[in-house]
Amino acid sequence: MSDSLDSRERDLFDSATTGDSSAPTDRALVNLPPSGTESDEDDEEDAMTAAEVLKQMNEIWLNENASPTLLPHRDEIVQLLLGCIRDMEENFANNRDNPDFQLIINVHQLEVHRLTYIINDYLRKRLEKIDTYPEQIMLEDKARIESGCNPNKVLLSAEERTYVNKRLLADKEMMDRVFLNKLPEALRTLHAPGQDLSVERVFLQVNSEPVSGIAMPDMKEPDSEYLIDLEPRSRHLLPFLSVRDALEENKIYVMRGKMELRELPDEYCAKIHKCFAYQKDVDEIIGRLENVVQQNPAVRSAGAIEAKRRQNPFELLAGSVKHFRVTLTNEENKESLVSIESMLRRLAIYDREVQVKSRRAMPNMRRYTSSEMSLLRKGQKRERTSKTVVDIENAACAVEMCNMQIGMLKKYSEKLPEYKAAHQQEVIEFFGILMKNYRKVTMDIIVTLEALGVHAFLEDPSTTK
Repeated sequence: MSDSLDSRERDLFDSATTGDSSAPTDRALVNLPPSGTESDEDDEEDAMTAAEVLKQMNEIWLNENASPTLLPHRDEIVQLLLGCIRDMEENFANNRDNPDFQLIINVHQLEVHRLTYIINDYLRKRLEKIDTYPEQIMLEDKARIESGCNPNKVLLSAEERTYVNKRLLADKEMMDRVFLNKLPEALRTLHAPGQDLSVERVFLQVNSEPVSGIAMPDMKEPDSEYLIDLEPRSRHLLPFLSVRDALEENKIYVMRGKMELRELPDEYCAKIHKCFAYQKDVDEIIGRLENVVQQNPAVRSAGAIEAKRRQNPFELLAGSVKHFRVTLTNEENKESLVSIESMLRRLAIYDREVQVKSRRAMPNMRRYTSSEMSLLRKGQKRERTSKTVVDIENAACAVEMCNMQIGMLKKYSEKLPEYKAAHQQEVIEFFGILMKNYRKVTMDIIVTLEALGVHAFLEDPSTTK
């Protein structure tokens, strides 16, 4: 029996006092076992300490939990950490009978349980995302591999790739056996649901290096973008697609957060939720119309099935209705479809405008307060660096200017409730207009479907209100 624990076990306590206190995840658990012979210089250069492995594991675990979609796998980090755990458990077994190390072993076992939880939760979260959108994730992973991307950007590990292939094969066999083989050939194609990442927003913090060239969508011009730079250690709320590459390159990390309507007035929230509920019913009817239209050979040959990035789905459906209308012989049905097509294009315009209107107040407020606060800081800095009489006089003017700016900010803050109420009323009025147009489109779609003899798509009575 050895007189002491392996030196790798003591690293847990040594690093707690010698490590960087600002980075608690840097604590070393154990030194990694050698990856090769002593003559293998490349392996020695690439070796990572246990503290680095643990730090990276914490980062990828937190990012995976906070990210709205699946991130590239880091199976090599998981395997390294599992190796650390195996080494620690071997040392436990070798020193289990020595009473001098029972307390140390108990403390280390708690650390092993914590690491096991992190690994399990990380893998569980990845499987949950894979199960939600298996086909979309498989296609994206395949596209990345075929494009010869960096190995660190491959989406799935070998085990996950095997799992998703088996999952999709099992789903296909089950659906073929249960109902697809009973349908006509033209109706056997099912479109797998996909995740719309264009609506996802994430809280993030930039790492120690600045990030430049982040492409942001221009809400006033849907098809245009502008570039911004992110300062080190700064925090932001940005569209996920704009920062996805930076996240995969470890230039930023995402934080868990959720924007809610909790702080808004109850009456305002009730109206918004009512509009969303009605819009959901209308979207269901439009989805049924889309199913009917997309079965038409003319629509399929035109390729107007899946919306491209930044393409409004209402615009796509309007184009599909146009292709569908050409194939009809009944003039009355054609006229109805012309009306629906124009309304769908109007809905696309409303959809873009509501995003612009609902975001108008806050950017203006941020621009105002940021410029005023910048003047305040400059005045305070001049005051602190005053050395000569002239500097002191200038500082006095700066103080007076600061007081004036503070007064302006105070007046602005007193008016914020009024601005907020006006903005809320503007959004409510716009939602009212949107609901009115949705209701008209709904009735026209119902009449057109009935004229086409498609009664089976009106099963839900709530959609005809």
